Amino acid sequence: MDVLNIPLTAIVSIVMGCAALVFTFIGANYKTEPSVLYSRSVDPFYSTQGAKLLTRHLQKTGSDSKSLISDFRKYYGDMAAQALLRSADEALPAAGLDSAADRLYTFRGLALMEMERPVEAEKSFQLAMQNNPANTEAKNMIGELRERRRLAAIAMAEAQNAEMAQAPVMAAAH
Repeated sequence: MDVLNIPLTAIVSIVMGCAALVFTFIGANYKTEPSVLYSRSVDPFYSTQGAKLLTRHLQKTGSDSKSLISDFRKYYGDMAAQALLRSADEALPAAGLDSAADRLYTFRGLALMEMERPVEAEKSFQLAMQNNPANTEAKNMIGELRERRRLAAIAMAEAQNAEMAQAPVMAAAH
């Protein structure tokens, strides 16, 4: 029965040591942020880390989207845009008409821009503007997409003109 007479300090030391090991295993950057935006999770890799990153950026008032994309790249590498899109899509149903919805639509639009899906990106930015007409980032991104489209149309027209100009030369050569 002497075995059960363990000093209290030894028990506390063992518990603290185990807690330190658990904390080390989980990671020093682990934060127990409430994930109120998420009603379901499909893939834990995307959902848990993506939820933490989105929640962190939604809680920052001066957070810009470029730093969000940078954070997603740290965790997801080449799949950052897909992970951001998936995380934003999972968060949107729970956000509803919350003040976070316009930022989530903006994040979603940026992910779609990264994935070179400009039509869908513009729709997301427009939804962000509908939720919050003062969302200047979404407004700027719509302008950028339209400018890209205009420049692409000019380049296409110039290429067609150059092709048409070469057609008579090619016909004369034969």
